[in-house]
Amino acid sequence: MLLLGHNLGLLGNAQQAPRVPAALAEVAEPGARLIGSGLDPHATSDPEHRRYHEANRRLGQLPGQVSIRVRHGRLATPFFDYLFCSEAELRDLVDASPWRLAELLPEPGGSYAAIMALR
Repeated sequence: MLLLGHNLGLLGNAQQAPRVPAALAEVAEPGARLIGSGLDPHATSDPEHRRYHEANRRLGQLPGQVSIRVRHGRLATPFFDYLFCSEAELRDLVDASPWRLAELLPEPGGSYAAIMALR
């Protein structure tokens, strides 16, 4: 299964994150791999980003949680949470899921690929 284009962000937030990999595991074959890419929000020196992270912490959210919507012309989805997380945060989020983080491949600028194996 592939979640490319930083689509590990579809984990959403700390509360819904365990449900996403669990749902993917329900349709996975034994020995399946989940390969996704993400972005470590802490890999920035931008003061505006750091202020946003701190505001999220004050709200009890993970630092890299954002709320977005998809638009096309006059059509728009409702807002939904999208999560940028570090390797440690990702490990914590999937730890209780049917997946284990088998490998993390960092890229310059904070991007990474994560390879998860079905337990």
